[in-house]
Amino acid sequence: MVKKWYTVILLLALSVFPSGEVHAYEGILDQLKYNLMYNTGFFEGENGYSNVTGNFDAQGISFGILQYSLGYELGEFLKEYIRRAPDEVNEIFGPEKTKVLKDIVEKSIEEQKAWGDSITLKNERGDCPGDCHLLPDWHQAFMKMGESKINQQLQFEFADAPLRLTVNMAKNLGIKSTQGLAFVFDQMVQMSFTRWENEGAVPDVRARGNITDKKRLSILLNYIPRNPGIDDGHVRRELIYKGSGQWEDRHYDIAKYEGLTYTSFWR
Repeated sequence: MVKKWYTVILLLALSVFPSGEVHAYEGILDQLKYNLMYNTGFFEGENGYSNVTGNFDAQGISFGILQYSLGYELGEFLKEYIRRAPDEVNEIFGPEKTKVLKDIVEKSIEEQKAWGDSITLKNERGDCPGDCHLLPDWHQAFMKMGESKINQQLQFEFADAPLRLTVNMAKNLGIKSTQGLAFVFDQMVQMSFTRWENEGAVPDVRARGNITDKKRLSILLNYIPRNPGIDDGHVRRELIYKGSGQWEDRHYDIAKYEGLTYTSFWR
């Protein structure tokens, strides 16, 4: 939930990727893409496509299996969903809230975030406690939206941008296994690759020569800071590296997401 990347990044990715790298991405099967999403989605919340949180991180609202936020891509996501399924949106949100949504997606990002904060459920101190819900009627509507097949397909499509950048980074790191790809994708979704790029993670891994993917991931863990508390990125990636373990009050097991192993390869 730390985030992230934004909608124009896909156009950027397409403009700078050599054609071979784009082809490498396009060669990835949809089922692998889904498994990468579900694997990262485990850490983003317990409700899959219907995950929704209020303004706990100054991003207004975060929604979906990968927690798209108003601070980045959620406004564009909602605009496209309204365009594709206007009747469904009206049925889920009702006429008044649909009008609000149609209006807010045309506003600036800062105005969108302020609106998200205005419908966040807060305590007397003005904090967003616990799981940081929206006001009940909005929260229920967003969760209902996540049950829509049209909405789920759109969430899958909006994952293209980080998936493309993940493939590019994995190639630069020499990562070939699907478990390694899951590790890199989770980094992209939660934190992006800025720290790896600024601190020399890629040349460090490449300088080690012909090593296993598991060893590559162990090196990359050195470039992911520990952040004790909610949503510790180091712990997330360490669990993917190990394949299983305890995440907050739930047990994580990568075997649940078929095909994400050190012995299966995406390229």
